[in-house]
Amino acid sequence: MNGLHFESANEKRRNGEMSSGRLGKINSVHQNENISQNLKNFYQSAEAQYLKEKFRNDLIKRWEDPKYKELIGQKISISLTGRKATEQAKYNMSNSHLGQKQSEESKKKKSVQMIEKWKDENFQQIRHNSLLNYYENNYEEARLLRSQQSKERWANEKFKRETILAIKKGCNTPEAKGNRSKSAIKRWENPIERAKIIQAIEKGLAIKPTQPEKYLITIIKELKLYFKYCGDLSFWIGRKNPDFVNIKSKKLIELFGDYWHKGDNGRKRMKYFAKHGYRTLIIWEHELKDLNIVKAKLLAFNSL
Repeated sequence: MNGLHFESANEKRRNGEMSSGRLGKINSVHQNENISQNLKNFYQSAEAQYLKEKFRNDLIKRWEDPKYKELIGQKISISLTGRKATEQAKYNMSNSHLGQKQSEESKKKKSVQMIEKWKDENFQQIRHNSLLNYYENNYEEARLLRSQQSKERWANEKFKRETILAIKKGCNTPEAKGNRSKSAIKRWENPIERAKIIQAIEKGLAIKPTQPEKYLITIIKELKLYFKYCGDLSFWIGRKNPDFVNIKSKKLIELFGDYWHKGDNGRKRMKYFAKHGYRTLIIWEHELKDLNIVKAKLLAFNSL
């Protein structure tokens, strides 16, 4: 074309006259490939393994610091504010811990942290409002989900066996019994709580004399003794409600059912009433089969 010749890109490449832009792109690709290969080699090196282990140990050490842990917890809490986890996500998180056992040290740490948190009135109020809001808006859904989760867990024989053993072990320790006793005393000393407890008992038990109690009432009337039935919660001594009280002296009668009081000799109950100045006679359900024995015990106790 008028003696002019235009070199093609291939010819320019062969002649080493590639444009600076195209050449730069090719060099960049080669550089990225080299960097990638270098990183792979580095990650597999002993130096990289040492740095990873050092970073892991440093992180564990920092996490053992309560202040650092609290700071991270606050950041996570702030980042999750306004977000609502789906029920499936909650279910997955719950199941992810099944079968895992925490060390005693970990349990103690968590217990101490939670106790400290609950001392804060603001924290108590926030938790209270959060639970109220959740159950008001999701009560039926939450109830069905908890029911489903409970059924699935208890279908697992290993989970059932370990849970029952843990409950028995935890509930029967002297410390646990002492805590329950202190808690019950504290609630009973509060007039509002006491009224709630009595109301719940009345509603749950549909108070009325049982058949053995009715039989004993008949015997007491026949002997013309001054014992009045008060097992309907009409008379209390401290935190306990006896079955019968003598209206003329500080004497009580307790009727022990063979099933409910199996293995109980009644000493604790007698000792408790004695602190309040009352003598106590215990009659067992099976003793009612022998009228003469019951009458003899009642007359002897009445004459004291």
